[in-house]
Amino acid sequence: MNRTSVTLRGTQSLGNFSADVKANYINEKTNNRTWLSDSPGNANFAVSILPPNISTQALENNYMTADGREGIYQNANPFVNNPYWVINQWNTDDAKDRIIGHIKLDYDFTNWFTVTGRTGLDRYTLRRTSFTPWGTAYRPGGDMSENEFRVLESTTDLLLNFDKQLNSSFAVRSTLGGTVSYRKNENVGIFGNTFKVPKLRTISNMANISPIYDFSEKQVNSIYASADVSYNDYLFLTLTGRNDWSSTLPEDENAFFYPSVSGSFVFTDAFEMPSWFSFGKVRASWAEVGSDTDPYQLSLTYNILNFTHQGQSAAAISKDEIPLATLKPTSTTEFEVGFNIRFLEDRLSLDASYYDRQTTDQILSTTVSNTTGYGSRVINAGRLDNTGIELLLTVIPVQSENVLWETSINYSRNKSEVVALAGEQQSLLLAQSRTQNASVTATVGEEYGTIRGFKYKRDGRGNIVHENGLPVRADEQTVLGRGTPDWSAGWSNTVSYKSLSLNALIGVSWGGQLYSGTNSYAYGAGLHENTLVGRAQCDQAGTPYSPCYVADGVDIDGGPNETAVLPSAYYSYIGNNISEEFVYDANYIKLRQLQLSYQLPQSLVAELPVRSATISAIGRNLFYLYDSVPNVDPEAAINRGNAQGLELASVPAARSYGFSINLGF
Repeated sequence: MNRTSVTLRGTQSLGNFSADVKANYINEKTNNRTWLSDSPGNANFAVSILPPNISTQALENNYMTADGREGIYQNANPFVNNPYWVINQWNTDDAKDRIIGHIKLDYDFTNWFTVTGRTGLDRYTLRRTSFTPWGTAYRPGGDMSENEFRVLESTTDLLLNFDKQLNSSFAVRSTLGGTVSYRKNENVGIFGNTFKVPKLRTISNMANISPIYDFSEKQVNSIYASADVSYNDYLFLTLTGRNDWSSTLPEDENAFFYPSVSGSFVFTDAFEMPSWFSFGKVRASWAEVGSDTDPYQLSLTYNILNFTHQGQSAAAISKDEIPLATLKPTSTTEFEVGFNIRFLEDRLSLDASYYDRQTTDQILSTTVSNTTGYGSRVINAGRLDNTGIELLLTVIPVQSENVLWETSINYSRNKSEVVALAGEQQSLLLAQSRTQNASVTATVGEEYGTIRGFKYKRDGRGNIVHENGLPVRADEQTVLGRGTPDWSAGWSNTVSYKSLSLNALIGVSWGGQLYSGTNSYAYGAGLHENTLVGRAQCDQAGTPYSPCYVADGVDIDGGPNETAVLPSAYYSYIGNNISEEFVYDANYIKLRQLQLSYQLPQSLVAELPVRSATISAIGRNLFYLYDSVPNVDPEAAINRGNAQGLELASVPAARSYGFSINLGF
C-alpha cells in the first residue's frame, strides 16, 4: 500500500470577521490486498496447514502448469490454493482519491456575542478490481469484478455563541446551534465469470456479465444548546441538551432527545495550597446519548433481477436479514466522577476517572433459523451495563535547558454485564467459528462477548474421559473466556535533546482470551507442536502406521484408558470437536510506535519561505515484546464485526514505516 497525504490550512482575520480554511488530499493505492479467514484467496491459510513433508520450494517451482493453470497444491480440497498461485496470480487491487476539507467563519457582533458558521466535507472515490484467475483449481474459468465506490459525507453547523462576565464572580458561556449531517454511498460495478480468452484480464472478456449497483443515503438534523456557568473561576457547571431527527428510524418515532449535566471544582484556586501542589480538580457528570443505525433497517428492500417472466421484470428481496419496522434508537446513560491533581510545577500529575454506563435498546443483528428463509434479524437488544476506571500518570523526571524526558502511563479496566436482551431472549449469537465449535455470545447474566465452546468431558478427579481411545466431548457448550481484556495500558516516553526528540509507545493488553481456528486446523493436519507427543510414542513402539497411541485419562467406565488409536485420528478429533484446547489468554506487550523527530534550527529556516519545519521518521506496530498465544497474532479476529475472541488463518498485522515533513507558514 502506498499512501500520499497533503494538508493545507490557512487562517485570516479582518476586523470582526475571521476565517479558517483547511483541505487534506489523500491518494492511496493498494496492490494485491490479502484475503481473510480460510481459503480460497488467503495464502496464509494454505501455509498454516502445509504438511511438513511438502517443500515450499516445490510449491513455488510448480505453482503454474505449462498451459497456465494452477499447479500442484498440498491438499485434496481444491479450495485450499497453492499459496504461490495466490500471491502471483490472484489480484485484489484498489485505488482511492479522498478530499477532506472544512471552512469555518466567525463574526463578532460584540465582545460577548459571536456567530459561527462551518461546513465540512469528506468525499472519496474507491476503485476496486478483483480477479479469480483463469485456471484456478476450484473455479477453472475464473471470474472478475470491477467496482467503484463513491462516498460523500457533509456536516454543516450554525452556532450562536455567548460569553459574558456577569459580575466579578459569575461568568456565563452558552451556545445555541443546529447541525445537518448527510452521508451518501453509491457502488457501481460489474461482475463476470468465465474468461473467454485465458489470461486476458478485462471485464469485456467475461462470458457471463451482470451489473452491480447499490445506493444508500442518511441524514440527521440536530438542534442543541449548552450553558457553562462559572463562579470565581474555580466552580463550574455545564448543562447541555440535544435533539436529533434521523432518517434511519421510523418516521413517527425518529426524534430522540438527550441531555447532560456536569460540574467541576478547582480546589487549588479556591483554597490556599502548599507551593508544591500545582493544581487540583474534582469533577462529576451525568449524560445520556442517543444513536441511530444504518439506512434501510425498517422494511424489506428489493433488487431488480437480470431476467423477465412473461414479459415482466423480476425482482427479489435484496437482503437475508429480517428488518424491524418499530426500531428504536439506542440510548446510553453514563455517570462519571474523577479528579486531576498536579504537583511540583506540573512535573507529576494524576488523572483518574470512574464510570458507570448503561446501554439500552442496542441495535444488533442476531441469527435466526434458516427455515425462515433468512439468516438474521435486526433487534433492539435489552440492556448492557459497563463499569470501569481510567488512570493517567504523567511524570517529567528530567527538565533542563537542553534535555527533557516525559513519561506517562495510562491504565483502563472495564467490566460489562448483559442485563437483558430482546423480550424473553437469554442469549444472542454475535459470531461463530467456521467449524462452529466456538462462538462469541451476549448472554444474560454474563459479560458481553463471552467465548463459548465444548470442553473435554472429565471425571470427578479432572481426568479426561475417553471412548474407544478418543476423548469425549462435553454435552453442552460452556463459557471458555471473553474476547475483551481485563485491562489495558500504554506507556509513552519522550526524550528530547535540543531540536531532536524520540518517542516510544508500548501497549499492553491483559486478561482476554482468543479461540484460535488456526491452531485447531493445525491439530488436524499434524502441524501443531503438541501432536508430536502421540507420534513420539508410536515411533518408540515401532508401529507408527497402526493404532499405537494411548492417551492419558480414563475410559467411559472409569478405568484407565488403554485403547490405542492413530495419532492422526486422535488429534483430528480434538481439532474438530474440543474448543477448550484452542482457547488461550490473549496477553501481549507490544512496541506500538517509535518516532524520531528533528526540528530545523531557526538559522536554517530563516533562509526558507517557512516559519518552522519538523522532519519525522515513524515506525508503527513494530513487534511484540511478549505474547501468550502460540503461532498467531493475539490481536487477530476472524472478521471486522462482533468477532473479537475468534481467529482463523489470520494474516499478521502489517508493520509500517514512514516519514513526515511538517511546515508552518
